[in-house]
Amino acid sequence: YPLPQTMPGVAVAAAVAVLVPISAAAWLARKQFPYFPIGWLWFLGTLVPVIGLVQVGNAAIADRYAYFPSIGIFLIVALGLRDATRRYHFPHQLVAAGAIVVLVVCLAVTHRQINFWRDDIALFSHALEVTPDNVTARLNLGLALEKAGRKPEAMEEYRRTLKLDPQNVEAHTNLGNLLDDAGHPQEALAEYQTALRLDPDSAVTHDDLGTLLVRMGNYDEAVVQYADAAKLDPTDWHTPYLMGKGLLRQGQDTKAIPFLQQALELAPDNSHLLNFYSQVLASDENSSVRNSQLALVLAKKANDLSGGIQPDVLQTLAMAEAAMGQFDAAQQTSTDARTIAQTLGLTNQVEEIGRQLRLYQDHQPFRQSFTNAPAENLPKE
Repeated sequence: YPLPQTMPGVAVAAAVAVLVPISAAAWLARKQFPYFPIGWLWFLGTLVPVIGLVQVGNAAIADRYAYFPSIGIFLIVALGLRDATRRYHFPHQLVAAGAIVVLVVCLAVTHRQINFWRDDIALFSHALEVTPDNVTARLNLGLALEKAGRKPEAMEEYRRTLKLDPQNVEAHTNLGNLLDDAGHPQEALAEYQTALRLDPDSAVTHDDLGTLLVRMGNYDEAVVQYADAAKLDPTDWHTPYLMGKGLLRQGQDTKAIPFLQQALELAPDNSHLLNFYSQVLASDENSSVRNSQLALVLAKKANDLSGGIQPDVLQTLAMAEAAMGQFDAAQQTSTDARTIAQTLGLTNQVEEIGRQLRLYQDHQPFRQSFTNAPAENLPKE
């Protein structure tokens, strides 16, 4: 529930008009119905720390904050019904039937509510039905749609987010990523530049802008963006990794290696990074870059971390085995990779693995140039 800019006087007056009489009634009934003031004071007392007198975050209210205070209200209702039943001699069967009806209704409402929590898309879609101008919910819906591969819909949610909050840096950056992915680099560039104007200290935006500039062939400016990102967050492995890939695209393979090594030191158990670095060390056409022994170590670790079922990781492991002269092992690993890729319907990868397998059968290692390696926007982990 977004925090409103102002609190209407009518709402304040209505709240006071309800609060004061109930509090007075609880006080007057303290002798005859002692649970009334106890339950009411429980409700008010436990509500005070979470009512927003000291504002934390941008939420006006939160449903979860009502759970504990509501115990006081339920105490009043339960004991009040008990006394009413005794005073007016309600049949026990009628009371039991009423309780069952209430429970059934609660179960039905609970079942309906649980459905809103089945996934992020359902959750934030429902939040927007309740609060249409909810910037946080709309941004999170965009993220959920993007994660689900529904990128056009995600792009639309980011645009709607920016209509509500033009200063939202994350929405500008995410929209830039999708525009770049959709083949609109100039529009993506404008979004990244806007995001950095609003928040010059966003390391991830500097990284994403750098990646776009690499794809556009503007390597010098990309280096500047990566350098800025590294200064802002020296612990993030994405920046040296992307810097290394950018240098590989320029054909500066030897300069790229220290950056890939730095990224690996920051994230030694990242299977994606291990796999790519191993591939460079095993198959780069520049002999001064290759290190087949280290490539094999990294490839095995990446394969262990990924459970031995990722065809691209197995493909790299085969490259490293062939680079070490272990051609029988490379053939078996390539065969396994091709089988998994066929099962997953990855036709292009099946053909690529097949070409590499024929090299290993001829006792030849695989070599490649990384000048056309795709630039990429990596999500924050």
